[in-house]
Amino acid sequence: RAHEMNLIVGACAKDLGEAKAISKLKNKPEFIAYEPPSLIGGNVSVSSEKTEIIQRVVKEIWEKKKIKILCGAGIKNQEDARIAKKLGTKGLLVASGIVKATNKEKSIMELCKGLM
Repeated sequence: RAHEMNLIVGACAKDLGEAKAISKLKNKPEFIAYEPPSLIGGNVSVSSEKTEIIQRVVKEIWEKKKIKILCGAGIKNQEDARIAKKLGTKGLLVASGIVKATNKEKSIMELCKGLM
């Protein structure tokens, strides 16, 4: 229904298997965010903790299915963003890293610098 309304669709996947299942849907999302539940809202970034899995998700989903991969879970700073981009993701999925920040605008700008 979202595609019928011309909305961009994103889905979250907890692992490679779930990302593959999402990529096989008839109405594929434009984005799949790799976000392991154990790292959501924590102090450890998925981009530094699960680099090999991010690379596999990018290879299996972006390179084969052309669905853009976002990196989520524990992303809080420019270095996290830089690593995610280097691994082949097309953007970030953030929540607590921004919501909990004292200066939200500064935090967003710092993350963006890591993607440039």
